[in-house]
Amino acid sequence: MIDTVERPITAVARTLIQSRLTEASRACARLNSGEEGEALHDFRVALRRTRSLIRASRPWLDPWIDGRARRGLRELAASTNRGRDIEVQREWLNAYTPARPAQAARQWLIEHLEEGLAGQTASVLEGLPERFAAIEQHLKGRARRLDLSEVPSFAEVWRLQLRAECSAYMRALEQAAMEVEAVHAARIAGKRVRYLLEALRSVHPSTPELLNELKAGQELMGRVHDLEVFLTDLPRYAGEAAAESVQGAFADLLHADPALPPRLMHMAGLRVIGRALRTDYHQALDAFCHARPGLLALADRVVVMAETL
Repeated sequence: MIDTVERPITAVARTLIQSRLTEASRACARLNSGEEGEALHDFRVALRRTRSLIRASRPWLDPWIDGRARRGLRELAASTNRGRDIEVQREWLNAYTPARPAQAARQWLIEHLEEGLAGQTASVLEGLPERFAAIEQHLKGRARRLDLSEVPSFAEVWRLQLRAECSAYMRALEQAAMEVEAVHAARIAGKRVRYLLEALRSVHPSTPELLNELKAGQELMGRVHDLEVFLTDLPRYAGEAAAESVQGAFADLLHADPALPPRLMHMAGLRVIGRALRTDYHQALDAFCHARPGLLALADRVVVMAETL
């Protein structure tokens, strides 16, 4: 928590970043406790927040958080992305109740995703605690290099950073009105605003309300992006289902001629799932388009609040 925004940026940023690194460390310690999915999610979020704080404070943190540490954190964060996509797709399927022709395909796809998630999680977890511990140790040895004098206040820096990030967010929202592909970029820009704003939760009374509204906007854009990724992945899953079907037909080739199924396994059901995904996607996109003017106004309100720091 911040006691005053008038303290030097280096002192406040160090406190905030160390707090987020501690959250990541605690999540990392839970990775082998039987709750890997939740722990990995918490670790991913803590890393994102850490990197946003570093990005905003970088000119004053270079003596402490150097290129090696930034690269290490970026690579750790990137290694967890695919697992999140699979988790979201599995959640959508668990909530989806298809007509009978698609039920077998839905069950096959859930099992296929769970197998992929298990493999992805195992791959991510291999060496992750050690890699993160090495980054922590590296940073611990460099923390004393920070200069706490002759630097601007946290308020000065955060005011400028929020203004810049809100401008980037508004540009991304304007772009998203013309290009569906830009919705994801707007979501990322909004996250950067939200993570900076979180640092002000204890010092500005309007922060909680703004954070809640920003989060709601993130969830709208996140749904659009997640459904778009699922629709992009579904043809690959269909190809894997087809390959599995043909391999099964040839499995007993030593004793009998292969009897290819007249219609490959699960193709019709996966098409039904694809149509349901497409419907949800367009509904999510409509909801975002309806909310976009309010999100632009919200960014303006954040800028106004930042000017009072």
